Amino acid sequence: MSSIYRRILLFLMTGMLLAACSGSRTPQASPAPPDLPAETDSTPTVAPVPTATLTPLTPRLLFLAPQGLPFPYDALPARVDSAAAARGWQVERQDAVPGVALDASVQAVITLPGAGDPLSLAEANPQAPFMLVGVSPDAALPPNAVALDFSGASPENRAFLAGYIAALATADWRVGVIADDPALVEAFRQGAVYFCGLCRPAYPPFAAYPAYAEIPGGASADVWYSAFAALSEQGVETVYIAPPLLEEEIPVTLLPDTDFRLITESPPPDALSARWLASVYPDVPSAFDAAWDALLSGERGQRLPVPLTFAVGNPEWFSEGRQRLARQVADALAEGAVSVR
Repeated sequence: MSSIYRRILLFLMTGMLLAACSGSRTPQASPAPPDLPAETDSTPTVAPVPTATLTPLTPRLLFLAPQGLPFPYDALPARVDSAAAARGWQVERQDAVPGVALDASVQAVITLPGAGDPLSLAEANPQAPFMLVGVSPDAALPPNAVALDFSGASPENRAFLAGYIAALATADWRVGVIADDPALVEAFRQGAVYFCGLCRPAYPPFAAYPAYAEIPGGASADVWYSAFAALSEQGVETVYIAPPLLEEEIPVTLLPDTDFRLITESPPPDALSARWLASVYPDVPSAFDAAWDALLSGERGQRLPVPLTFAVGNPEWFSEGRQRLARQVADALAEGAVSVR
């Protein structure tokens, strides 16, 4: 066979082979993979831990004061409550000074007499402002504290003012004093003399005024009765009974049977209200207000004066003009401009 024929034959065979390979096919879908069991996680599920947040402490005002506060301190709890409420603070009252460090919630501390010595607590907590009422005037004051200074309203100054008011409001200066302390008797006498000089009566009985009686605490009814009788015989009309004698039961029982007008330190019991001329006392509430302002403004490490004041029982016995004179003397005493000796 010639080479030409072989080439033709090879061409035809190649064409036939290509035609056979290019024939159409029906596409076949791939078989789906078999379902496999769900994969399980053997690791236990742990609940998320909540993020810790700090709960702010409620700001507190620590009020250290015994129960049953006497006059004039009995006016302070309401003032403390009002002062704390104005700042959004909570008042925590305790009867005694605690011996522990204070936490950050304590914004201020107020202490009154009878709760113990607060100086060590104030020194141990310099971050807290303290108001100290009734601490010794000789004690060193911590720089984080303010204290009330009673020197201008001392017992002697109160007795002096009582003597002045007694002589000022009593005809012919027929006044007297009952006390258990000779220093208070002398202060009362000086107060009366400050107003009336020699205090010589214009009509009988011609006694030496001011009269006085010294009675120890806890004296019997006979002692009190004798003192009242002696003062009555001298024509005394107004009597100052120095504290703490009027806190006893016997004088309160006997006084309604006398004719005395009374000057006291605190408002007398109801049984004696008809005889009440005036009361002389330290103005602790107004001093508290001034000290509170100083405490909040950062003016600490100082002592603030407690004013000397008085309350009027019967204005018919103690007119407004006489009251103005008495206030001038009270201010002079508090400022140290008048000496009681």
